[in-house]
Amino acid sequence: FIEATWGKKNAARLFDDVDHIIVHSLRAVQASLINDKHCFECYGYDILIDDHLKPWLVEVNASPSLSTTTRSDKLMKSALLNDVLQLVCGTNYNSKNNNTEKNSASFKPAFLQGPCFDVGDFRVLYDEQYDIDAVKYWNSWGTSNNTSNTNNSTTPPLLSGERNNCE
Repeated sequence: FIEATWGKKNAARLFDDVDHIIVHSLRAVQASLINDKHCFECYGYDILIDDHLKPWLVEVNASPSLSTTTRSDKLMKSALLNDVLQLVCGTNYNSKNNNTEKNSASFKPAFLQGPCFDVGDFRVLYDEQYDIDAVKYWNSWGTSNNTSNTNNSTTPPLLSGERNNCE
């Protein structure tokens, strides 16, 4: 609807602005969030879009309701759950029969399986490890013993857009 009425460029800007709100709201409360590698949390964002396509954060739900009232609501939330399981379980999750493989010895969650990547309708908005690696790279940039520049690039990673592993 937004793309059809406002155009592709304005729709892309709106979604970039929404992404910005999500990332910055999480960074604002980062110190109070529980960081446990044994669990995850799904947040529900309520965002109001005004008549100038400016998004406004209304609230963030730490435990959004997954109950459904309409067919489209059920389709959306089923896709959400499927994407969450694929994101958390990675290649161990088989979406065809909604089952996870039982071999816990080989289990490796998606965020430890290599480069950050989009899953289903989830998009990588912020790669914290990428920022950590980029800061290390910038701090060593220009030193004569800079061995971290393995791709022989003359452009630091924040400018080149290269993605690092999430491990």
